[in-house]
This record gives sequence, structure tokens and C-alpha cells, in this order.
Amino acid sequence: MLMLDCNSEDCLGEAPIHKAAKAGSLECLALLVAGDAKIDLCNNSGQTAADLALAYGFLECAKFLMTIQHTQTMKLKGQSGWSLSDKHGLLREDPTAQKQESKTSRSISRKRRRSDGV
Repeated sequence: MLMLDCNSEDCLGEAPIHKAAKAGSLECLALLVAGDAKIDLCNNSGQTAADLALAYGFLECAKFLMTIQHTQTMKLKGQSGWSLSDKHGLLREDPTAQKQESKTSRSISRKRRRSDGV
């Protein structure tokens, strides 16, 4: 069986994820992401797959790639305040993270009021 590296680049510096983005193939992008393709890989012109998807008019592909990239970034940072919650794969803020943030803001406000003597 022939195995291809999903991050191998051609003479333009484009990997399969760039080609799938230019073709507007959401299915191929999903398979490549599942196969550990590097989403932030830039071609020789400095463009990511998301950049190419936008340039070629494939908005749904660009949104998918940006959502996956953001999710991976959040996982690396150890923050999970965002989730893939709608059928279009758009980022939505996690309500539990909003509640936590709200509680934190309130406790900070109270501290400020106390130190101001109010």
C-alpha cells in the first residue's frame, strides 16, 4: 500500500490541504484534518489553506479551516471557551465559559467597590 504524507509540499509549497481548499472540497479538507494535516502550513506565497479558500470564494471551506485552527489553538492554550456548536461549524462561545467569566468580573467589581470605600 502506498502511503502519502499529507503535509508534503510541491514546488509551489502547496500541500494537499492547499489543493483541497483551492478546489473547495470540504470533504477532502475534513479527511486531511482528520489525518493530521497541518492547517497553518503556508505555501511559497505565504498563504494558508484558509487564505486560498477565501481567495477562491469557498467561504464554507475557509470557515471550517479557521474554526479547526482556532479550536486547536485553544486546546494548546488549555482554554476551552469556544465550541463547534452549530451545523455550519461556526465558532460559538461556550455558555459555561461566559458564566465563569461573568462571575469573575463581578468579584473583581466588588473588590474595586470595596477598595473605593463604596
